[in-house]
Amino acid sequence: MPRAARPHSPVHPSLRLRHISVAGMLMAAAVMSNAVPAAAEQKVITIYSDQAKVLPIKGKPKIAIVGNPMYTDAKIDQGLLVLQGRHFGTTNVVVIDANGKELADYQVTVQQTPHARVTVYQAGGPVTFTCGHSCETTLEVGDSLDHFSAVQKEMQSKYQLATGAVDKPN
Repeated sequence: MPRAARPHSPVHPSLRLRHISVAGMLMAAAVMSNAVPAAAEQKVITIYSDQAKVLPIKGKPKIAIVGNPMYTDAKIDQGLLVLQGRHFGTTNVVVIDANGKELADYQVTVQQTPHARVTVYQAGGPVTFTCGHSCETTLEVGDSLDHFSAVQKEMQSKYQLATGAVDKPN
């Protein structure tokens, strides 16, 4: 049985496939551009541990989302993003408005402050000081455990006395 004759197409079969592929890509691009709003450009910020940085945010920021709060803390205050370096490392902070639109995206690297720090290496391990006119002991991750624990206990006691958080006798 003879095959039915196909109507002759003026377009070569390989070109038809290209037309379909190009049309498909254009359609997919149009759908994607309408479906997903453009994300804010990621900016790189460096802050020091135990220090803060204030950044203005365009728009009306509502929430700051921190990728890993071990490294930095973030809060929104009157249109400003306030970052506080906690520990050395890198994370991200994304700021969104009340509608969930991304206003800012920061890659935040927290580093040890290079200013006024002195580390003394003793037989028991390293001990860190912050120096100005004189040097004072400070808490630093990596210091000898005995030194760190003693300084931490003293600092907590001083903080409790200063804030009135000390247990008062009955």
